[in-house]
Amino acid sequence: MYPDDSEATKCYLSRMKGRICSLDGFTLVELVVALAVAAILLTIAIPSFQTLIQSNRMAANANEFIAALNLARSEAIKRGVAVTLCKDGGSASACNNAANWEAGWIVFSDLNGDGVVDAGDEVLRVYPALDSGYTFNGNNNVTNRVTYNRRGMGTNGTLVMCDDRGFGEHARAIGIARTGRAQAEHATEADPPVESCQI
Repeated sequence: MYPDDSEATKCYLSRMKGRICSLDGFTLVELVVALAVAAILLTIAIPSFQTLIQSNRMAANANEFIAALNLARSEAIKRGVAVTLCKDGGSASACNNAANWEAGWIVFSDLNGDGVVDAGDEVLRVYPALDSGYTFNGNNNVTNRVTYNRRGMGTNGTLVMCDDRGFGEHARAIGIARTGRAQAEHATEADPPVESCQI
């Protein structure tokens, strides 16, 4: 009559015979307590995840800029001509010195080395603007552009990238050596322009 061999069926049959039977499970009180503990843990964990996500985005943006610098350097060596990386500002075909670095940047072959996209210059890659909430500015040497000569030597300088957390342990400084090598590190007070982190 009861082909089902489950615990519930066995318990039902035991009750019909007058025996006490218990099923495995949990009570409503246990469920509420478990949900409360989970809610508390999520409340504690979510802010740290947001910080982690922001830090990863900052690192990704800094790495993308370094990749653009490396592209410019390698293309300058490969082509045997100057290659410039400059602020875009939306045109995707001309440098815009009035824009900020966070508005995007362009890598182009700069045949006459003047830092301007002229006839005959080839735009190699256009990088999009950073998300809102970022500032990205360079010191005097790299305020508007970075140029690599045919030997891969570059404009030395420092650029500082910040997000809405401002300057501090989260800001990134991208240093460009005269040899053309670029690297990102956590920004310090010595890295100009610290004031660029004011959003």
